[in-house]
Amino acid sequence: MIGSKRQMLSSTLIFSCIYVTVFGSEPNKPEEDLDLKFEISHVSALSPGVRSRDSTAVRPTHMAQLFMNYTPTVLSSGLGSGRLFETSAGQTLSKEQRAFMLSNNFSHHGYARGDEHPPDYSFFYCLYAISQDDAKKMAESFVEFLNGVANTKRHKNEKLLNKTEAEISETKKLILEKQKLAEAAKLKYQEFKKTPRYAFLTDVEAWQKAKETIVETNKTLDVIDIELVGTNEKLKTIEKYRATSGKFSKTVYEKLDQMFIEQMVDLAGAEARKGTALKIRDQEGKLVGLFDEWDHLRFQLNNLERRLSSLEQDLGHIEKELADPQMLPPEIYQNKVTIYPLLIK
Repeated sequence: MIGSKRQMLSSTLIFSCIYVTVFGSEPNKPEEDLDLKFEISHVSALSPGVRSRDSTAVRPTHMAQLFMNYTPTVLSSGLGSGRLFETSAGQTLSKEQRAFMLSNNFSHHGYARGDEHPPDYSFFYCLYAISQDDAKKMAESFVEFLNGVANTKRHKNEKLLNKTEAEISETKKLILEKQKLAEAAKLKYQEFKKTPRYAFLTDVEAWQKAKETIVETNKTLDVIDIELVGTNEKLKTIEKYRATSGKFSKTVYEKLDQMFIEQMVDLAGAEARKGTALKIRDQEGKLVGLFDEWDHLRFQLNNLERRLSSLEQDLGHIEKELADPQMLPPEIYQNKVTIYPLLIK
């Protein structure tokens, strides 16, 4: 029989989160492939109140306990048995242990109180098993799982870091290209704008005036085109009557000749006005086109600069997250796991 003093100590271990741990040496920072150090305790702990859906289920006989330097966020929603089964160590668990895990709460965790934990290693995790060997494998699969989660997250962030850095480099190249194109378009536009018509106007004012002139010129061209159609029809009619011989008096034919000359003069005037209007529209259109080209390049350049700023902010967040100690697998105190035998209640 085990003495009441030992039972009290074990009860305190489980239900009050106070553990018997040897202090004095500095904590070791374990590497991912470093084997865990197992310490078999001769102090028994009371069997936990493990709830089972099966009244005939096997009771746990051992508990693996370890201290960590922080609480992995992946444990906030609980540790499912399937997560441990997927690890290489978890695949070596006995069938009885796997059955026990599927029908019981097989873990217990929390924060140790007071001075009863290693400095900076206050988070503890306990894993229950039906044998000492399974308890060791439970601890191995648990640490393997935590390392895998941390490394997967880190690799994902490192991949994202490389991608973001590549996008930043590419965006900077595009910015340089657009800056050259925008500067060339600006010089071309400003050279064209030096004419007295626009010299004292701002870029926007010149663009607006040119657009307004194009609209007005189009209206003028519509009127001239209507006038030309009417004049050409008059000439056709005059030609028709002039082609008749002896049908009208000499005075009528002289009048038709006079009318023909007058319409030809009007036609020449209308065509001249149309030609001038087209030159004006082309001139204004060229200014609008040059300004629009420059403005579009400025718009693209602005978007690229905003994208670069956003990417650089993203890069800062990624670098900050990668620098977070919790991005690394949690450190196990002295890389040690203590195996406690459990008393049967």
